[in-house]
Amino acid sequence: MSLVNLGGDTAVIYTALQSGKVDAISSWEPITSRVIETGAGFPLVSIWDAAQHKEWVGSDHALGFALMTREDVIQSKSDLVKRMVAAHKKALEFIKASTADTLAGTILGNTKAAEQFQGLDRATVVKLIDRIKSGYGTGCLSKSGFDVEMNLALTYQLVKQAITFNEFADTQFAGECP
Repeated sequence: MSLVNLGGDTAVIYTALQSGKVDAISSWEPITSRVIETGAGFPLVSIWDAAQHKEWVGSDHALGFALMTREDVIQSKSDLVKRMVAAHKKALEFIKASTADTLAGTILGNTKAAEQFQGLDRATVVKLIDRIKSGYGTGCLSKSGFDVEMNLALTYQLVKQAITFNEFADTQFAGECP
């Protein structure tokens, strides 16, 4: 087995799997839905399913995405950081409060956002949003989710040594999940 770096272009990643250049990919949306809908492949683990997520990741939550910056930015531009976190939380509230159809309309109605979903019809975009929508949190930082991710990073030797949640996260703006 060998790893092939395909970069981050979703079309390249999809085409590599579909054409047989690679046998498997690590996927995210909209690649996952494109692969499933076209029959180019199938999920080995349906990570969006709560039971499979718990079985394979070991937690109900995983810290998959985060707003990132440097310490000097937090110190010198704390108001900007506070506004960015507030905007992120407001977006998450909008996602939770909206139907998948409304979210698809918002995404596809924005030229830049729609580029990420090129080649997928609206019905497929609605279906993929329905599949992943429950996985969006409130914007708080999950210590248990971080611990799961750090354990995975250690297990698969993605990092040389563990760091603590407090070394990783500054919760003063987003808060820590209960």
